[in-house]
Amino acid sequence: MIKILRAKQIIFVVVLSITIPSLLCSGQSVKSGEDVRRLLMESHVIEDEALALLFRVGDERIQDLIRALNDNSEIVRRNAQTIIRYLGNEVGMKALIESYAKSPAYTLAGPVPLPLRDWDYEYIEKYYLSSSKGWDSRASSYIYALALDGSPEAETLLQELRTKAEAGTITYHYALARVKAFPRKQIFSKETYLEKIVADNAFFVSTDSREYLSVKLLGFNQVKDKSLLKVYVGGPPLAAEQYHVVLQKKREGWQYFSITLISVS
Repeated sequence: MIKILRAKQIIFVVVLSITIPSLLCSGQSVKSGEDVRRLLMESHVIEDEALALLFRVGDERIQDLIRALNDNSEIVRRNAQTIIRYLGNEVGMKALIESYAKSPAYTLAGPVPLPLRDWDYEYIEKYYLSSSKGWDSRASSYIYALALDGSPEAETLLQELRTKAEAGTITYHYALARVKAFPRKQIFSKETYLEKIVADNAFFVSTDSREYLSVKLLGFNQVKDKSLLKVYVGGPPLAAEQYHVVLQKKREGWQYFSITLISVS
């Protein structure tokens, strides 16, 4: 049985946290698996500085993150999963999906990185197209990922969701309306001001809220081909909505890699 975090009142999609006293304050590097585990162990609410640090070192420490998927602590397992999903590291994602198959019950956490995998398509079919339970808190991330992926299979599934929602077979989800504002092809940009790329292409924010949007760059991964940004709708620190966005650098420029709603109030 898969345990899903459901959105009822306040949505906290990202269940990860770290108050990293020494590593953050001293600015020292993450040199061992024990350093990684200590970062993953702290608590449940992700802090920007901690997330940025793990995002920066995660590819280099991917084997430590993979080992953490089998840690005795549920917090460490969940947080390792979340960081692997932010990175979208191929080795890490393969190990993560394999870990789902080994466990009869697991909690999903973290973004939905591109490209969508067979596991993701099966998840969408089972929990959104073939289920009467309604949307879970991951639904917006999956809907955005379908739009961003742009493959024939992704477009077909997105259209099936839209058709069923419009027919009333499933409840209409606001994200289905927002992806209509996104072009069929991913937006590429050679713009170096990454906050501007996101602000100019924030299709996932409602039209009447975009004037209240602000974006903060949190950091890069080790080779700097992915960047992590935080989007506030309403302005920090009391934003009505907050998102984490990961951009990936391709030869043509930067494009969306994942979009995750982390809180709404």
